[in-house]
Amino acid sequence: MPPVRPITDAAALYLAIVTRLEEVAPSIDTPYFSSPELKLRELAPTFERIRSCDGLVHVAKEVFSFAATGKERAKLVSFTLPSLLRLCSVDEKRHLLALSLKEPQRNLRKRLAYGVLRSASNRDELFELLTPVRARQLTECGSRKLTELVAKALVLKALAPIDVPLAMWQRPFRENNKKNRGIARIRVRELESAARKGLSNLASLEFLSHKPRAKTESRPLIPARPLHDARMTLGWIVRSAEKFRA
Repeated sequence: MPPVRPITDAAALYLAIVTRLEEVAPSIDTPYFSSPELKLRELAPTFERIRSCDGLVHVAKEVFSFAATGKERAKLVSFTLPSLLRLCSVDEKRHLLALSLKEPQRNLRKRLAYGVLRSASNRDELFELLTPVRARQLTECGSRKLTELVAKALVLKALAPIDVPLAMWQRPFRENNKKNRGIARIRVRELESAARKGLSNLASLEFLSHKPRAKTESRPLIPARPLHDARMTLGWIVRSAEKFRA
């Protein structure tokens, strides 16, 4: 089988992508997810040939415009972005994320942003995409799913520097003597310190919250699930350590 020639012209690349999109999605009413062949996995090799930010952004503008033609097409493009952007660099994905946030349609904006974020190949790449400014912009899209994804990444990043003493995982004490009780107090104090540091790091993530579903101004914002769970766990460790020392 002869090698595939890379597409270097952005317009030709765009034409190839949209032609394939129109083949599998000739109508806005097409039931996109009724069969596996409509997931557009065939488009991945086309996107993998992109090697320049300029070409990628040019094509992305056209593909995003295609997604804007209907709700179901927005779902389709968002669903396939992780596969389509698999071999793109972090800088290219950063370009696409910025581009998706400029979309005037709120529904399309959040779908495209979610798809680009899910294209991150690993945790470190996701951390690079989620700068403090970008993270706040993403949570302002009003998507619970998008906010939960951002929260999961930022909570992991905030807790990454926390060092739990290795001694905490050693074999438990078998004798209740003075020496062991002293060592236990030291371990608990170290664990409490790590938990408090974690809570301090999470304090800057207050913006990771959802608006209550009920339209009542008096109801407080609801923290994203990863942030809520991390706070509850660390708070329980601190309270338990305080009781132990009492």
